[in-house]
Amino acid sequence: MNRPGANPPAHSRTIVLMIVTALMTVLVGGAVPSASGQAGPTPISMPRVGTLQVSAPRSVRLQDLPQATGHEKQKPNRGTLRRDGSSSDSWKGSNGPTVAKPPVRKTLTPPSIIKRNFAGVSQSIASCSCQPPDPNLAAGASHIVETTNLTMGVYSKDNPPHFLRNTALSALLGTSDGLSDPHIIWDANWQRFVLVVTDTSTPKLWIAVSKTPGPFNGWWIYQVGFPLPAGSVVDYPMMGQTQDAITFTSNNFDATPVYTGSTAFAVAKAQLYNGLGFSSGLFGVAFGTAPTQVAGLSNADPNAYFLAADDASNVLHVYAMTNPAFGNRSMSQIGAPAYSFAAPSRRINQPGTSVTLDPLDGRIVWPPMVSGIEIWFTHGISIGGFPGVAWGKVTDDTFAVTTSTAFHSATSDDFNPSLAVNGAGGNPAVYLNWAYTDSAASKPTTAVVSGVSPGDGVQHLTGADLFTGSITNQTRFGDYSSVSPSPFPSGACPAGSTAWTAQQVFNPDGTWATRLADIGFC
Repeated sequence: MNRPGANPPAHSRTIVLMIVTALMTVLVGGAVPSASGQAGPTPISMPRVGTLQVSAPRSVRLQDLPQATGHEKQKPNRGTLRRDGSSSDSWKGSNGPTVAKPPVRKTLTPPSIIKRNFAGVSQSIASCSCQPPDPNLAAGASHIVETTNLTMGVYSKDNPPHFLRNTALSALLGTSDGLSDPHIIWDANWQRFVLVVTDTSTPKLWIAVSKTPGPFNGWWIYQVGFPLPAGSVVDYPMMGQTQDAITFTSNNFDATPVYTGSTAFAVAKAQLYNGLGFSSGLFGVAFGTAPTQVAGLSNADPNAYFLAADDASNVLHVYAMTNPAFGNRSMSQIGAPAYSFAAPSRRINQPGTSVTLDPLDGRIVWPPMVSGIEIWFTHGISIGGFPGVAWGKVTDDTFAVTTSTAFHSATSDDFNPSLAVNGAGGNPAVYLNWAYTDSAASKPTTAVVSGVSPGDGVQHLTGADLFTGSITNQTRFGDYSSVSPSPFPSGACPAGSTAWTAQQVFNPDGTWATRLADIGFC
């Protein structure tokens, strides 16, 4: 028997790989009756738990702000909080059942072209020495915008792309408060960048919206106060969108920190994008609930959807918000299909050092994506005792859950996933981005991009390495990575066939850097 926290030998892992296909089918392959059919589950209305307090927006331009130099003094980023009040700086892992890794299925070609692969924001040019960077990327019409703790980097989409500007988030938002957990998305319908950031000094979020498709023509800046006691933290904000609304979720903690509940809200794009005031009620949801984005440029469904992977109850919470762009919005849990998994049961091993990295706690860590009637998602799990990645989809009519696992090898620790979908529902191109270490093979922290071509279904894939990191004594890796599907042509590739990714890596001196890539199936 292997010691807790130690890597099993390769032959032990090969044995457990043989059983997962049947096991995953039993655990997550079953369907719940259709929500629209007579035998379907009855929607459960989610309570309103308060109303946001929103300041009048102010306007700012990046070119009027100083460039980030890497020497500004900022509060270091605190660890991401967990439901039990611990943080990712101190977490030691959870206990629970494990799921064996499967045998490798049919090997498919990952995104066949890594078109561009280049350095993003690094610690040396960031606005603070915060660990980790938590990189997020959004690919717009002509620019790529990357956020890290606590910097916004802007790049052109020329070939090759080139760096244009770094700006401290404190300068953009106009605050000396502590900031953390930046998250940015691109709205392909209305051609805007949208950014959300946690304020760690007071219980509020900051929202910034570009006034035009480019990041240099001004931003609207909003302060969004939560009805929480002083000292509370609105932690780990996530952001999604429908055609006409931006949706948000957060996990909320008091000053102890004790978990006080998770909340969701929505804001009409017409208000955000035009610098208008807004108000919104807060709905209570499960811990780690994530709002969805929509694949492509159109969305006929008027609802906004949200998912939460719950390893305590072995279900996938599926929520729908009606009228998300209007004041009469409401929210219901429309399904809770069985989804049995275990959160990562130990930390991530690094070759050459006894210091381990944090795989987080099994929550969905990147906005799921709606494609037709399918909602695609990814998160970290335990696979045969190893940190690993689960990814798959749930249908919003029958609530059938179909998942697969991702890992680099029989001895790798795999973590920090994000996912995006391009194309029509039922025939999507799926991009999966994650990182891994492999102590047995002396592989340091490395990023992988994998993909499913249209029509191939959910498969385990072997990906293409984007970069190789360094053996490190760091204990934090990051709680975000990202995939941003591109609705624009890229060279000979038609619109909808490429995506941009962001991951992080440690340098030999222990400082962090990020890597951006343009990938596609053509």
